[in-house]
Amino acid sequence: MRTTSCCSRPCCEVRFVLIHPKAVILPELGGALGRYAQEKLEQRKVEIVINTRVDDYADGKVKLDPGEPIATATLIWTAGVTPGPVIADLDCKKENGRLVVNEFMELHRHPGVWALGDCASAIDSATGKPFPTTAQHAVSKTSGLRPPTSREKLARSVYIFQARSRGCRVQ
Repeated sequence: MRTTSCCSRPCCEVRFVLIHPKAVILPELGGALGRYAQEKLEQRKVEIVINTRVDDYADGKVKLDPGEPIATATLIWTAGVTPGPVIADLDCKKENGRLVVNEFMELHRHPGVWALGDCASAIDSATGKPFPTTAQHAVSKTSGLRPPTSREKLARSVYIFQARSRGCRVQ
């Protein structure tokens, strides 16, 4: 067991283990940046267990699938970005489980119905690919978005989602 300690006392030993279900952490940032982040964390003594899911936490143990349980008194769990389960049942075009929206944040073939946040897949006009599911893009999607007025409906001059990625940074 590798530990990190702020001093020489055993009570200060801390073990950081990051469990991730895919081959590379932070897949929404792309493979290269995810691998870079992984290397940086490992240099800082964070253990990374990939292709593994947390199955349960009981009796002071994190049960892994696959893998051996990890004893711990403290568990910090962060969920991945997944659209709500109701989205799966909607009869709408989807990409990776997210609702495909146009530049007005309207559902494909459903004008006047909007989606945003984790359930929406908006395309970056600069790359032709969906924006990553990061906070900067979620905030961009909501700024200025509002239902159109009657006049705007007639003129079709509603809010157009335009964002430019500020990039992703790993220190």
